[in-house]
Parts: sequence; structure tokens; C-alpha cells
Amino acid sequence: MGIVYSGDRVRATRKPHVCAYCGGEIAAGSSALHEHGIYDGMPFSRYCCADCEPFIGDFWEYSGGEAGDIAFEFWECVRDFHLPHPTLTVEAVCPSCGPVRVMASDLMGDGWAECPKCCAILERPC
Repeated sequence: MGIVYSGDRVRATRKPHVCAYCGGEIAAGSSALHEHGIYDGMPFSRYCCADCEPFIGDFWEYSGGEAGDIAFEFWECVRDFHLPHPTLTVEAVCPSCGPVRVMASDLMGDGWAECPKCCAILERPC
């Protein structure tokens, strides 16, 4: 059935919210994209933080316009397309490629990860 009606607008929040895409906190009084509508006969309302907003077009194209678990699928989209999301990714240094961005969750407990381009061990994030 899909989305029957959808609207969105950037607005200042009156109370704290959680970003539907990254799960980050949106503080009261901050600017956030508010999306709302009816999907499969059920109303929905969600907020998108300023860090995620530049990437939601890529995300909905990646997901084919449907997402069962928005936060998880958004994380996959950021990872698969190497999007420079400021809170889900961190900058690290590859000895072969130079500075690269990697998923913060891919860093191992001791702060290392593999380069997404050449698989070399990255130096600790900058």
C-alpha cells in the first residue's frame, strides 16, 4: 500500500527527540527535520537530526523507498556508500591510502580497524 500522505519540514523541537536514522539525541530547541504521514494505513511521525539530513535522500534510494528497521538500514547505507556521516564515522589514517573514514562501530576494542580500500590495519583515529 505504501505512503498515502507524507509531509516534512525543518522545525525547532520543543522537547528532546531521538533521530529515527542514527538513534542520536535531538536536544530540545534544536532544529530537526520532522517527517510525518500515513504508511500502510498507519500514521507515522519521526525526526531526523541535522547530521543525518544530508544523507536521507541517498538512504531512501538505497532502501528502495521501504525500510523495516530504519536505523539499521541507514547504518548499512552509510557503511556501504562510505558516506561521511559526522557521528557514525570517524577519520583514521591508512599507511597506504592516507586519511579514510570508517564506521565508528567497526573500530575494535583497542581502537583499530581495516582500511575499506586496501584492508591495511589503520592507525588509531585522529
